[in-house]
Amino acid sequence: MIRRRNVLKVGLGALATCFTAGFCQEASAHAAKSERKPIFVQHGVASWYGEHEYGHRTASGAVLSPHMLTAAHRSLPFGTKLRVFHHKSGRSVDVVVNDRGPHVPGRILDLSKAAAVKLGIRDSGVALVMVTAFPEGQSPAIRAALASAHHRRTA
Repeated sequence: MIRRRNVLKVGLGALATCFTAGFCQEASAHAAKSERKPIFVQHGVASWYGEHEYGHRTASGAVLSPHMLTAAHRSLPFGTKLRVFHHKSGRSVDVVVNDRGPHVPGRILDLSKAAAVKLGIRDSGVALVMVTAFPEGQSPAIRAALASAHHRRTA
């Protein structure tokens, strides 16, 4: 029989290790939601489009709307479905890549206003995030592109 006290010590030790490491997928609410294995993982800074961008055409040809859950990524195929997890708030949002960017060095993703609001980063403008793509729901062409060495990133 395992004593609860020992379980608590192990749990707190693992949590302390996660905070020390900085990123901890295993302990995050995002990773706990599913046992699915992502085919793409990227950590970095995300921002959201400025108000002046809305109404313009994206690189995919779609009109940029502040109400849609969309994102810009430098190289992922248009139509890729991503889950963006905000480390600080513990919130996540599902978005679709429909544009290229961000065009600011050091950032990995530009989000629509609606996605920024759901993540809780509208006021701050930028946030440390984890971006994942899962094979489910992706087209065969996108699954193949994400599985390629070019797009396979793990942190």
